[in-house]
Amino acid sequence: MVTVPVYCRYCQSASLYKHGYARSGEPRYRCRDCQRSFQLYYHNVGNRDGIPEKMVEMALNGSGVRDTSRILGVSITTVIAHLKKLKPATVNRLPIQALVERHEVELVCEMDEQWSFVGHKKQQR
Repeated sequence: MVTVPVYCRYCQSASLYKHGYARSGEPRYRCRDCQRSFQLYYHNVGNRDGIPEKMVEMALNGSGVRDTSRILGVSITTVIAHLKKLKPATVNRLPIQALVERHEVELVCEMDEQWSFVGHKKQQR
């Protein structure tokens, strides 16, 4: 039997313990130092290692939500959810070459046509 050393994906600590199982059946681990739980392998592509960082990097380089979802193989909803969770502290931890000027990341959406009817269809707003 082969044992694989497991380290915390957030603080790289080796003091972990098993913390149950995810719905997918994968074992979950919890770090004793930073108190965060994680899995070694995620079935959801949007939570795998490096994918959220690629989403942020692509957004900073001007890629749209549709482009990002198509290239990374995740849904548009996942990309929007990860970008909405960003905080200014997260943006400041990115490599300096990704940030030309330090600004907060804004999620800009564009809608083509939005119609609303008040009472009946003759009163379009």
